[in-house]
Order: sequence, then structure tokens, then C-alpha cells
Amino acid sequence: MAIAVGFLGLAALAAGFAGLKANSLGITVAKPDLSFVSSVKKIDGKLNKFILTLKNSGRSSITEPFVLNIQLGNRLDVPVKNIKVDNRTFANVEEGYTNLKSEDGSFDIAIKNYKLRPGQTVAITYWFAVPYEYVNDKFGILYTWDTTNDISELDETNNTNNQVLNTNMLVREPRKYWCLNFDKQCVTSDPINNGQDPNCGARVYYSTESSCQEAGAGKDYAYVDNEEILGSGSGYYTLVTSTEPVSSASSWGKNGVRGDSDSAGLEFGRISCELECEVTVMNNNNHGVFDTRWYLDETNTLQNDPNTTLEILKLENEDLIFVLHAGDIIRVKLLTRMAGPIAIANHPMPLKVESLSNKYSLGYWKNTDFGYIFEKAGLVGLSLGDFGQYFYYTVVLN
Repeated sequence: MAIAVGFLGLAALAAGFAGLKANSLGITVAKPDLSFVSSVKKIDGKLNKFILTLKNSGRSSITEPFVLNIQLGNRLDVPVKNIKVDNRTFANVEEGYTNLKSEDGSFDIAIKNYKLRPGQTVAITYWFAVPYEYVNDKFGILYTWDTTNDISELDETNNTNNQVLNTNMLVREPRKYWCLNFDKQCVTSDPINNGQDPNCGARVYYSTESSCQEAGAGKDYAYVDNEEILGSGSGYYTLVTSTEPVSSASSWGKNGVRGDSDSAGLEFGRISCELECEVTVMNNNNHGVFDTRWYLDETNTLQNDPNTTLEILKLENEDLIFVLHAGDIIRVKLLTRMAGPIAIANHPMPLKVESLSNKYSLGYWKNTDFGYIFEKAGLVGLSLGDFGQYFYYTVVLN
């Protein structure tokens, strides 16, 4: 029995030495040890809220400031660039938030003036939203504390923790849109509340800043109002002039044939209808006057038909050629309803709209719950599944 008690005494003595470490002179000294306890996720409105808890598992207090690094994301995707941190993370700091910025998703948080006694914990609370463009289905969070090695710890190998979550379980940033504003050029906009948007107050939005800048480079935009085209009468920004000179002449078709002298210097587009279609082209340069149609005569020369305007013009198994002006709006509708695999095979794209110019391209007005989103496109067309719907395009300078 005495032997058993002796072993128990040794075990108790060994337990008492936990948190002690010998120094270079062989003298055992107490050491602190920062270790991971938990990282708890909550949804707080439009942000992800995380509470990281660290504990001093050693036998002496931590009095030195230390740095906590938080790496958000997988470093290969669009990084988180902004977080906010609860100021109570920092001792002797008033309540509130500190906003931190980063270009690569790595954030350093200086934990100052804490006296963390053995067994005590510290909670670091922070908020962020996953970027809308982040595409990976996994989202990693890597914590590294005492990155500058200011604390002499009992265990220097337990200073990291990696957390991996499903991205779809996290709150994303709202998708950013861009508005082309005559005074401010491209500015961020909110199509959900477009009626109150002080930047735009309109219906023209771009899905990326670069596409907005591309549309606005070297061009003049003005605010117009047209209930017929967009249906709301609320107005929108549209291209009215270009600072680039018009080319002296342009090939309008694949065979390189130009029109007569009246058409020299003009740029042309073509609408091809294999079934029955409705076409409207509004010439913006003529202040809302509908344009006239062009056609090929017997000698394959382009001719103008001044007696026929492109206002609700019906086409059936024919091509229509029209002049391109920056800012023109094109509305098309497929009138023939056909169904079945044979019809689809014979008419995969019965209505096509294309630019025959190297100078101009077409833009597509994508009608969404948020308004009209403008996206640049090349050849565009309708399928049989688009029967009965109006589709809008506009002409943009390359």
C-alpha cells in the first residue's frame, strides 16, 4: 500500500509540473501556452459572425501583446477584403468596431494589454461577407496566433487552427452592379432599389466595372426617356455621340460589297428571319425617329427604301439591313410558333441580329427582377422557345 501511495504521490507531483519548462540552466520555470478552444459561426444580418476563443493553457500569465492572423478563403479565389472586429477584443478600448482592410484576405489583429491568467480565455469577434464572385464550394479559415513569437510558450507547435466550411452556408456580399453616369462615369449602383439610386436612377446597369468602363470610354451619354422601348418611362442613360471619327467607308456584308455613294461611310447591321418576325429599330441619332430599311437590288448593290421605316416591320423568310448608329435600340419578336424536334433542327435560331461592322457591336438588354442589365454580345438570336417575347438590343462602339 505504501508503494501505491508513493506512485500516486509521484503522479500528483508530475501533474503539478504541467506548464513548467526547464530553461538553459536547467531551472524549471512556469510558461504560458496559447491554445485553440473554438471558432463559432453565426449569421448576423448580412454578415458572417465568428467568435474565436483562445485559452491560456499554461501555468503563468500572458502579459505581452501578441498578433493574431486570420486568413479568409483559399488564396486562389477572390479574396475577402474587409472585416470588422469587435473593439472589446482589444483591452482598454471603447466599445465599437474596427474596420480592417486587406488585398489578399489576410488580416493581422493586434491583441494588446491583456493579462491572460492561467486557465483564462480571450474571445475575438469579427464579421465579414464572402465576395459574390467567390466560386469555390469550400471556404477555409486559417488562424495563426503569436505570429511574431512575442510570447515564450510551453508549446510553440500549437499556434494554428484550420477551419473549412461549405461556402453555401455563408453569407455572400450582394452582387455589385455598375451604372454609366454622364457626370461620374462608372459608379457602383443598386438595381434592386434603382428608383432611389442617386447615382443612376435609371435602368442601365453593367454586371462588371470593366464592361461599364468599356462602354463609357471616350463616349458621351445622356439621360433619355422612352416609355415605348423600356416600358416604364423612368428614363435611362444611352450613348448619343462618339469622340472617335466615323470611318470613311465600311464593308456591310461578307462579300465586301458596298452600297451606292449615299451609303459611303455608313456602318450596317443585319436581321435575318427564317419564319415570321417583328422588327423595330429606333435611330437614336435622329432623336427617336425610326430608321429606314436597306435592301439588295438585282446587282447585289445596297439600296435604301425611304418608303419603309423600321417601326413594327414584319419580316418573313428575308433579311433586313439597317444602318448602325451608336445608341440605336433594336426590338425583335418571333411571331411564328413551331414545335417538335424537326422544327427545332431546321430552325435552331430562326431570328438573328448581327453587326456587319468591325466598328460596332451589339449589346443585350437582359430583363431581370432588378431592371435591365446591359451585356455586350456578338451575334445574337432567338430560338423557337422565345416565341412571343420582345427582346431588346442596342448598338455600342467597340
